[in-house]
Amino acid sequence: MWLAYLQACPPDVDTMKAAAKVVRPDDYPNWQRLIKGLLLTGLRIGEAVSLSWDEDAGIWIDMTDIPAIFRFAAMSQKNNQETEVAMLEDAEDFFARTPVEKRTGWVFDLRSRSTCKGNVKRDDASKVLSKIGKVAGVITKGNPRKYFSAHDCRATFATRLANRGVDPYDVMQLMRHSEIQTTLKYYVRKQAKDVRDRIDRQRIKSERPVSAAGFQQLTENLTD
Repeated sequence: MWLAYLQACPPDVDTMKAAAKVVRPDDYPNWQRLIKGLLLTGLRIGEAVSLSWDEDAGIWIDMTDIPAIFRFAAMSQKNNQETEVAMLEDAEDFFARTPVEKRTGWVFDLRSRSTCKGNVKRDDASKVLSKIGKVAGVITKGNPRKYFSAHDCRATFATRLANRGVDPYDVMQLMRHSEIQTTLKYYVRKQAKDVRDRIDRQRIKSERPVSAAGFQQLTENLTD
């Protein structure tokens, strides 16, 4: 079994792609694209399956300017307020690969048949992603019974930003957290690593070889 600490680093994309092909042999490219999109955007799974190219949708991509932005209609937000969130450059490049003439309808079209009126439901998409995680052998940190989920992609997105030293308030905006405390939990691992790095540097400095002159001076000081 391949163990991935998802909150610390992104899962092996090739492993996930191979698993998606096993779980969804008929439409695996769509699910591979969804996984990559989740890792690049930090979107919730419900937001991802609702994401549209169309302006009249609850959540849509606006690429008319730089940077591209996600637009959230008031009805799609808990606070009932319209929200605009800037898109990171790697996500912008990812979505820009879609030809302009194909930028209509669902961004992540996961329908089993093109004749279906609505996109796949959030819970159904979550179940498929969990199956992909299980086949890939990707389990979450500290819980060998819990396999990869859509939320792990969101957590990975936030943790990678924290590890890069991005300001917590910027990450809070990108994640659309209502409280900074929720965002700061993704900085705990980075803070722990920084502390360890400082201790290691001090230890290495203290263990540097002492020159002959320095050793003589040290012994003289001890015998004084």
